[in-house]
Amino acid sequence: VVYPNPVSRSGQIEFELPAGSSVSLSLTNMHGQRIADLYSGVRAKGVHRIPLGNTGFEWGKLPKGMYFLQLLMGDKKLVRPLMIE
Repeated sequence: VVYPNPVSRSGQIEFELPAGSSVSLSLTNMHGQRIADLYSGVRAKGVHRIPLGNTGFEWGKLPKGMYFLQLLMGDKKLVRPLMIE
């Protein structure tokens, strides 16, 4: 889950892991091209939140529009839309 969505300069990504797993979060454009790797690491079982401002990416430099967050958790892949205002 990404909130708020649309995002202007700050937001948060929330996800839940049923078991500890490696996690990778990236941002892609509408053509599937990777724009940024936002997080990579190991997380324990439970609910996790990653503030977009803590990813090291300069969100203010992105043009307004539709993007996608891709979350890889072990062997599972989730893709969620993200609108930048």
